[in-house]
Amino acid sequence: MHPRCLLKQTYSVETTPGLKSVLNKPASGVWQLQVVDDVAMDTGRLNSWELILGVG
Repeated sequence: MHPRCLLKQTYSVETTPGLKSVLNKPASGVWQLQVVDDVAMDTGRLNSWELILGVG
């Protein structure tokens, strides 16, 4: 597996000010993840993903 595929990222309102628009709003509803395989011959694969919402 290519190292760039091993992603783990944390976002906060300090690092991503756009998140302020969703503060104090319900997290229920439909969530979508869009994945694009830009490598020739369909070599990409998404094994798993996780979304953890927290305050603090």
